[in-house]
Amino acid sequence: MTSIPEMDGGYTLLGESRGPVEGQTLEVISPVDGSVVGRVHEFTPEEIETALNAAAEQQPAWAEQPLDVRARLLAKTADVLEARADELAELLVMEVAKARKDSRDEVLRSADFIRFTAEEGKRIVGDAQFSDAFPRQPSRSSPAVVPGSGTCSSSTPGWTWSRSPGRPRPVRVSPGRPP
Repeated sequence: MTSIPEMDGGYTLLGESRGPVEGQTLEVISPVDGSVVGRVHEFTPEEIETALNAAAEQQPAWAEQPLDVRARLLAKTADVLEARADELAELLVMEVAKARKDSRDEVLRSADFIRFTAEEGKRIVGDAQFSDAFPRQPSRSSPAVVPGSGTCSSSTPGWTWSRSPGRPRPVRVSPGRPP
């Protein structure tokens, strides 16, 4: 049996690895056998705001990176998923009671999707919007490229969260906050 990654409640914020914080860790309970699979950090609203602000500050530098550089970074992420497919699959088995084969397939499918997204991203710089720059020649157009709009965050909670004690609360980003 492959071992699962250690989850001790430690976390990374602003590129700095930090240890578990008393009162800010949640136990992940396995539906397979009721054991503690690990502990995860519960971010405070202030930590989330700090991370979002840092991401927003770094976004212009990231946007200046050539598409190929960004795509290579995503490809490296997919490589890591593939290299750790067995241990990540074992984690899924214990965390959500998914069959091993299905768990491994999910990890590999995620790696494939990241690669696909990276390759598609090389072809998409922004939305193409067409103007009537050549009004008497309808077969010609003048595309304008609209760059990305900035930093965003996404979270998709798993169904097992509802089974964990100290259930995580949803995060709200203030309306009107710049992307």
